[in-house]
Amino acid sequence: MKNIIMILLAVFSLSLFSCEGLLNKTPINTGTFDNISTEKDLDMILNTTEWHVRESNATNSIYPLLIGELADAVNDEKLIKHKDFTITSSGATVTWDYIYKIDATARVVLKCIPQVEMSKDRQDYYEGSASFYIAYCYFNLVRRWGEVPLIKGDTPIGPIAKSSWAEVIDYVIEMATKASVMLPELDKIYDGKDNSITRRSTPCKGAALAILADAAAWKAGGKYHMKPEDRNFEENDYWKIAEDAASKIISNSAIYSLAPTATMICTDVLIGETPESVWEIKYRDGWTDINYRVPIVSFFNIVQNWPVTKLPHGTKGSMRYITYVPTVEKMYTDGDERKHQYFFDLADTVGRKWDFGEGNILHDAALPHKMRLARFSAEIGTKDEFLSFDQNKIEYRLSDIILLRAECRVRLGDDAGAIEDLNNVRRRAKATQYDASEDSGDLRMTIFKEREKELLWENKRYYDIIRNGYHRELLSKNHKKLTDADYIDGAFFLGITSDAFHDNQLMRQNTYWLRNR
Repeated sequence: MKNIIMILLAVFSLSLFSCEGLLNKTPINTGTFDNISTEKDLDMILNTTEWHVRESNATNSIYPLLIGELADAVNDEKLIKHKDFTITSSGATVTWDYIYKIDATARVVLKCIPQVEMSKDRQDYYEGSASFYIAYCYFNLVRRWGEVPLIKGDTPIGPIAKSSWAEVIDYVIEMATKASVMLPELDKIYDGKDNSITRRSTPCKGAALAILADAAAWKAGGKYHMKPEDRNFEENDYWKIAEDAASKIISNSAIYSLAPTATMICTDVLIGETPESVWEIKYRDGWTDINYRVPIVSFFNIVQNWPVTKLPHGTKGSMRYITYVPTVEKMYTDGDERKHQYFFDLADTVGRKWDFGEGNILHDAALPHKMRLARFSAEIGTKDEFLSFDQNKIEYRLSDIILLRAECRVRLGDDAGAIEDLNNVRRRAKATQYDASEDSGDLRMTIFKEREKELLWENKRYYDIIRNGYHRELLSKNHKKLTDADYIDGAFFLGITSDAFHDNQLMRQNTYWLRNR
């Protein structure tokens, strides 16, 4: 990043883009604020903002999330260092440039709404959409870097210091709340030409409520690693906010419902545009653009490599996060359909050898089969070469929200309600219903493990570990060596890249990484 201020000032001369099929950029002019006078103009800016959402997910490394990913073995030196949390893997190679672009373009919408003649409902829609994207932007920033520069209102001129992560998460909650009030439900959204918009990548009330629930739970669960001066609040106030936001989504059965079977999680839900999806990022049909293969392929290549139907037994593979069959068998009960849908032919995998190169022969490595819609090259010379999974990135789905509410209910003392939510998700998977003897009666741990099973490889586990304070138990052995002060100083978060310091004399490295470079 040249610096945050330069990114935001660049908005004044930003070329606006319309999005044909939401994936192909077509520049229209070097629009300034004065050029924006119609709803069509505002729609173009929102499309540009959505483009930056896709861009930020495509270009930002997923290594931070892999720190907490479930694996029995890691077959990659860089990933081993990152997962083991060694000093050399501070994560200071991940830039926040692309995420701040979301904020920049969303603020153009906020600035230009007053100069467009439209009804109050339409004003609310555009303001709510911009607020949603700003909440999404800062929620991504605060969970990855903790303390970040927080920009409110008009773009400031000059250097800007970081804000505490407590202040940033409060702003996320504020903007998500605002979006949830102003945005209509998904089935009531229209563009500037009165065309109905039904894409589940569209900001809507349910999507805003999902971020609100997640952000409120993040604040409540994160009190233990806040600075002492930021802890002057009642956790239950925020667990209640999260529980209420989740309940509003869950109760809206006309728009959100669980897919009938665990099979459909793989064959339908994770592809996109199903009633189980609360909010997703559009990538499908954009797999030929290499920039947008990254968020799908890079993560699932680490755990899956190629579609398993194309991977004969005994062939070489580059699957780098490896789970053994006995672990999977122990993780899921016998009748749990997810065991047989998320993994490929476990019975046939037992006893097989897999060659991962350099003499690394593994027995009984389970083959993930959660991603299904693969695309292969038809070009001469590369025919049948794997190109991408042609699927959207599902940020929030209903089972995620149900299990998050279950966690909130445990925190609030409503064990009966939590068990009801837990069993709701298990029922769909044909898994054994809850028994009080599970995890020695620790219902919160049982819910954590259910999220682990249901949302496997969906980029949730690392944040779930932090929110629950399970880091010393479930992260690498090096995390056990860190003190409470280390976590307060930002050990959970990434180091800041050098480009963030350009022309910003007030920028400071995160305290933990400054001490341990």
